[in-house]
Amino acid sequence: MSLEFSCPQCSATLAVPEHMAGTLIRCGECSTLLRVPTESYRIAERVREDGASPPAAARPASGPEPYPTPSQEPPPASPPADSLSPPPAPPSSQGRGVLFWIVMVLLGLSVGSCLCCCLIFAVMPEPSWQLYTSRDGWFQVELPSSPRVFPLAPPFAAPNSQVEGATLDKYGEEYRVIHWNVPPLQRLVRNDEALMQRALDQLLADLRHSQLLQPPRPVPGQPHLTYELEWLDKGNRRHIARLVLAGDRFYLLLVQARFFWTEPDPERVERFFQSFRVLRLGGAEAPGPDPKGGFPKKNKVPPERKRD
Repeated sequence: MSLEFSCPQCSATLAVPEHMAGTLIRCGECSTLLRVPTESYRIAERVREDGASPPAAARPASGPEPYPTPSQEPPPASPPADSLSPPPAPPSSQGRGVLFWIVMVLLGLSVGSCLCCCLIFAVMPEPSWQLYTSRDGWFQVELPSSPRVFPLAPPFAAPNSQVEGATLDKYGEEYRVIHWNVPPLQRLVRNDEALMQRALDQLLADLRHSQLLQPPRPVPGQPHLTYELEWLDKGNRRHIARLVLAGDRFYLLLVQARFFWTEPDPERVERFFQSFRVLRLGGAEAPGPDPKGGFPKKNKVPPERKRD
């Protein structure tokens, strides 16, 4: 048989086996701790919850669930497997990469170099033309900066050549006068045209690896036999030259760019060419410029140089 009784808290009717009379149970409706009465149809005695737990044997096989003791409390539910994984790291700030800083450093160096070049260019002196007479007194020419003697002649110059001129650093230009003597034997057996043609052939042979922009052409109106030509060397630098034969000497007037991105200024080149004057012919004094400008129509040759 079973004992039926009422819950004093919620008035629910409960039924337990007779052998559980006097034991503690919990109401299945309101979970109130009750003491089972010894007789049916009574109101169960509400028991104060002081931590005491009913004996295990007092739990009914069916009916309301007895109050679990702390040791009998179900373990906390395990979190899902996904929650065991570490939380995702907060998104890092979009910092600058190494490539960005490399580009910035290179850009800064480029801008700094350009500014330095502009500053250097601004403080460099402008062309200051001055009349220069060669050390041995053979010629006279105007130069845009301080004259100097170049220790080495260009590869295309004749052997035993001497080089005098100036360098205009601000505009990357070099002004040179390369001069050498005509061999005495050639002077005896060849006239001026033959000597000039031989010198031009040799010059073009030495420039065979360069790009010829202007082939040799005669320059009219000059006091001496003169040819002009232009070329680009292997470094793509422009050269403008005049080859002059005066008496026993050749003069190669050369203006060249020091860098491939610069070109000689035409006005400065023309002034350099037009200012050139030969002062001596084979050891004799040559007539100087006419006071009214230009040269006399004919240069006097010493008697010992006249030939039949």
